[in-house]
Amino acid sequence: MNNASAPPLFKISTGGLLYTLLLRTGIIEEGKYHTRRTILFFIGITWLPLLILTALEGSIYKTGAGFSFFTDINPHVRFLIAVPILLLAGQIIDPLVGAVVQHISTSGILPESSRAKFTPALDNMTRRRDSIWADVIILVIAATISMLARPGYGETELEKVSTWLWTTDGKSLSISSAGWWYFLFAAPLAQIVLYRWIWRFILWIGFLYHVSRTRLALLPTHGDLMGGLGILSNGQFAFVTVFLAFGALLSGGLAHEMLVDGLSMKQANPIIYGIVGAQLIAIVAPLLFFTVQLFNAKRLARRQYGALGYRLSNAFDKKWNQEEASMEQGKDILTAVDPSALADYNAVYETISSMHIFPMKVRTIAVMGIILAVPFAPLMLIEMPLEEILSRILNALA
Repeated sequence: MNNASAPPLFKISTGGLLYTLLLRTGIIEEGKYHTRRTILFFIGITWLPLLILTALEGSIYKTGAGFSFFTDINPHVRFLIAVPILLLAGQIIDPLVGAVVQHISTSGILPESSRAKFTPALDNMTRRRDSIWADVIILVIAATISMLARPGYGETELEKVSTWLWTTDGKSLSISSAGWWYFLFAAPLAQIVLYRWIWRFILWIGFLYHVSRTRLALLPTHGDLMGGLGILSNGQFAFVTVFLAFGALLSGGLAHEMLVDGLSMKQANPIIYGIVGAQLIAIVAPLLFFTVQLFNAKRLARRQYGALGYRLSNAFDKKWNQEEASMEQGKDILTAVDPSALADYNAVYETISSMHIFPMKVRTIAVMGIILAVPFAPLMLIEMPLEEILSRILNALA
């Protein structure tokens, strides 16, 4: 196969209004990610202005009874951790998702009779990915949510004290310059980056659904034990990056509640388990679309190869297991093809019997769960200082 003539890999991170703006401003180039440059640019127009404005307003360290810019964990998690992860996601997700699309299109798992349904599904996903209107709707949603969040985080008690976002004398409230930059620009921009990826994940799920509705030429003898669909797990695993960033945002919110409202780790644990579990379901559940085809392929293969095995075993038995056979015939078994054919058959049938009807391994799901739980690990440091954790570890090892 000539690689020069091969079509380019599908990229799910490109397209849309934000991507077009980044191209036209020269921050990125067509076909290149420039991840470091993009991350520094977004930090420079979100977090850095907040730092400068709070420094000028004197709320960078202290704001009386409220929390200052440095004691409020939310903006730092959002703009220094979550958004950079989301900006890095394209470089991680595109190769894996593109490989899935290419595999389905060129590996032979898609019969020519099914290509009439596959091509429109891919074109539809590409068209919606590139839609300017989708990004406009995302922009409106992000701006609306951000403005509805004014002046605080939905906690009316906090409005009674001054913070880096606003100042109050108990009767009237005035949003600071940093607060206006946060609510009007920085927060909506961070939400746009997140919602843009959520939209692309929804598009990907829709694409998988349409592919699962086409007739696939699954191979129960395939070594991945998933009929040739094992590569689908790579595409789903790639989106862990997006959910990792989302988890960081949720972890920042929980940290805020623990520091300000006194939420305990014991109270937070059920929330954390629920979040991680919901994220796992969101990533893994779309693969259930292919379970019916995998089940039917396995059942048909066991029936067909079972009948073949009986005929092969019967022929072998009749040839080599006769009482009247001569003693010299036993030596022929060592050089005969028949025993080798039977051994090969047994290996193939074992592969079919071991075939999974869900295209993802349990071990992969467990690894994803561990990764998704990482953003919540630092919450333990709020109730238990790092020195105490290290001391307990050392005492356990002593």
